[in-house]
Amino acid sequence: MYDITQHPFFKRGIAVLVLAQSVLLSVKWDVDEQVTFPLATLSVVFTLIFVLEVTMKLIAMSPAGYWQSRRNRYDLLVTVLGLTWIVLHFALLNAYTYMMGTHANFSTAGKAITVLFRIVTGEDWNKIMHDCMVQAPFCTPDQHRYWETDCGNYAGALIYFCSFYVIIAYIMLNLLVAIIVENFSLFYSTEEDQLLSYNDLRHFQIIWNMVDDKREVRQKERGDEDTSAGRGGDAMAGVIPTSRVKFLLRLLRGRLEVDLDKDKLLFKHMCYEMERLHSGGDVTFHDVLR
Repeated sequence: MYDITQHPFFKRGIAVLVLAQSVLLSVKWDVDEQVTFPLATLSVVFTLIFVLEVTMKLIAMSPAGYWQSRRNRYDLLVTVLGLTWIVLHFALLNAYTYMMGTHANFSTAGKAITVLFRIVTGEDWNKIMHDCMVQAPFCTPDQHRYWETDCGNYAGALIYFCSFYVIIAYIMLNLLVAIIVENFSLFYSTEEDQLLSYNDLRHFQIIWNMVDDKREVRQKERGDEDTSAGRGGDAMAGVIPTSRVKFLLRLLRGRLEVDLDKDKLLFKHMCYEMERLHSGGDVTFHDVLR
């Protein structure tokens, strides 16, 4: 995510959108809906893209790192104001029709998705359901041209809206929240809760490099072989003799440390497992780490 937000194409794309939004703000918005609605929709799209940009930067830099930049603070302020404008804009539009109307209906796929999203938020979804349940004489029925009538279906609306709201709002959203919480607890748990921290792995790698004194020779030999074969010279997986495992275990500190005074039996057992793993031959980095 950090590489994406720092890429020149990403920055230039956001700059172009900022300029387009500035031009959009300089255009006169008439009262006519044919002009206002497209401009409002385009402005909403730009604002949502800016929200996505802020979210990506928050993930890439962490909230603390993001807040250190004054420019990021300004971007966050403008984005929040843009979201506030979206909420007020649609709230004012819906203030004149709490039920089915010009903007709340199922005439097109886009409007239908908007209505369903509104139902998920719980905003007067029952009023939309009641409007879809209207029967004669409170509507104009048409037996031959069903799509021309403004009447609804009592049983169909009751089953559809209630099942949709229960399944989406109470089941799917809770499952989504549970998945998000589970992933956050997995990747952002404290070091006290982790089996191995990044520092533990880094310390093990440093100790391994000290013990693996033939690592550079193998890398050079492997690089020469790859060059002669027309391949890039990648580093060969590290291996050490089994006899050096004891020396490596004595150098480890922190959570990977094996105290010879308290865990002498464990130390002998680990060395025995290493000798048995490859019949006393060389062992790899990951073998010892596991």
